[in-house]
Amino acid sequence: MSLRWKSVLVSMCLLLMSTFVFSIVGAQDDASEDVTVRLAWWGNQPRHDLYAELSDLYEDLNPEVTLEREFNSWPAYWELLPTQVAGNNMPDIVHMHPSFVNEYASRGALLDLTPYIESGELDLSSFPEGVVNSGMIDGEIVMISLGNSSPGIHYNVDYFEEAGIEFDPYSWSWDEYLEIARELQSVMPEGAWPSADLGMSDIALEIFLRQRGKDFFVDEEIGFTPEDLTDFWSMMEMMRSEGLIPPTDISQEFDDVAHADSLLANGRVAMEVNSGNQHILYQNATDAELNLAVLPRTVSEDGEIEHGDIIDGAYISCAAETEYVQQCIDYINWMVNDPEVAVIYNGEHGPPGNSENAELIAVDLEPANQRMFAMMAAVSPHAFPRGQRAEWGTEAGDALQRIYAELAFGNLTVEEAVDRFFEEIDFIAS
Repeated sequence: MSLRWKSVLVSMCLLLMSTFVFSIVGAQDDASEDVTVRLAWWGNQPRHDLYAELSDLYEDLNPEVTLEREFNSWPAYWELLPTQVAGNNMPDIVHMHPSFVNEYASRGALLDLTPYIESGELDLSSFPEGVVNSGMIDGEIVMISLGNSSPGIHYNVDYFEEAGIEFDPYSWSWDEYLEIARELQSVMPEGAWPSADLGMSDIALEIFLRQRGKDFFVDEEIGFTPEDLTDFWSMMEMMRSEGLIPPTDISQEFDDVAHADSLLANGRVAMEVNSGNQHILYQNATDAELNLAVLPRTVSEDGEIEHGDIIDGAYISCAAETEYVQQCIDYINWMVNDPEVAVIYNGEHGPPGNSENAELIAVDLEPANQRMFAMMAAVSPHAFPRGQRAEWGTEAGDALQRIYAELAFGNLTVEEAVDRFFEEIDFIAS
């Protein structure tokens, strides 16, 4: 080879090396560039404080990342998020829920996390397969569990003991629930009632339906009949007529208040339905002793107990259009796997998906959380996945609440209310 060509070859090698080195340095500069990642969640003030503490910790560990925190109450969160998605202004990291995930997954608004799980960047090796798959929609994992929970009946032990009531909180029936409410009536002070109005809870209706082998939604359609809704609403109307649940204006006044202001925490009802992970918040808000039961069961004609339990809880997702995929994956991986996070988070949404972290925190749980973990242990063998909401699921839920309120105020009969609900569904779904 001539000296000239050797010189050209050396020059080309030097050029390639310098380009390679520059690209590495440039990549390092990009990686270390300060970024602002938007993080959104729902909750009350104690949960906001908890997430603020965790966000501060993450920023300390990752000084190049600033977490822009966006938080709202449960209703406000789900009112705002669709508007953000429609306006291409979705936060980078969002907290998600099984009741609503289909609405966002069907729009392509959530990042498919499957490739990052398969590569190990998002490490779910300590998650049970069922918990991983609970975040899957149409073959794509679009959300990761932060904690598993189930709805339950939170009840005032003091009232139960005063009335001399003993029951199995994991296998009681709807008939027993009605009987217990009537027994409690004799010990309730003035301005207090044995039970909150379960007709205000779509989750109570959903479990009632699942005990009949049905669901709120099946294949993106309403999965129950007018007869099913008639039976559930008729039970609530009977309880209202007997004074076993508060008047409707009281129920609405205390709907969606902070736990410290709730009817249960203030001794104005003896039983309230809510997610099991809310138990510690109720307990911390009252001096009364509380406990936690499953939703009452349906007993079949041959004496078999039908459970119908739901395991959901809170999940976390990435926006499909985020500019900061790597930072989002890193945050989620840290959030669901780091033992320090698990201790601080302390089962906020129920037992964590990471089974090692679940064992870690179970040892030092407060009594209220121990009761919640115990209920989850009783529920888990019987739970099965819920039907995914149709894209118009939020409208259906709104219609259910609105029409039930008309019924509860006495403006409609049960038959009229049921007919109106199904008429509205036909219109909404068409």
